[in-house]
Amino acid sequence: MHPDDNAVDAGLALARELFDQIGKGSFDGVGFTRAAYGEAEQKAHDTVAEVARNLDLKVEIDAALNMAMTLKGSDPSGGPMLIGSHLDAVPSGGNYDGLAGVLAGIATVKAYREADLTPKQDITVLAIRGEESAWFGA
Repeated sequence: MHPDDNAVDAGLALARELFDQIGKGSFDGVGFTRAAYGEAEQKAHDTVAEVARNLDLKVEIDAALNMAMTLKGSDPSGGPMLIGSHLDAVPSGGNYDGLAGVLAGIATVKAYREADLTPKQDITVLAIRGEESAWFGA
């Protein structure tokens, strides 16, 4: 079973709210700056982690501070569905840069929670650190 339209709408509403909230915290007057391992990227990670915990997801953070947020499925033997991207953004970049992939995953799990459904396989939302090489002179 899949979430109905109302549950999907709830997921999309949460994503819109998070785009606004994270965007306000990283707007630099021209675009959106979330330096890899910087304050704005950390704030974005903290915001997403709090939402994930409120959705009762298992939140894991590795040694490089990448985050995996998992909604357990009814039959995880086939491996997880991975949805995600990065939360850093190039200087004065776009608010959707990376953030859209992470929030697509959050919207998906919110829809499942809203519909009170359990997916067959685990859904793991990834929020990766330091994807933008602009911060490292590459």
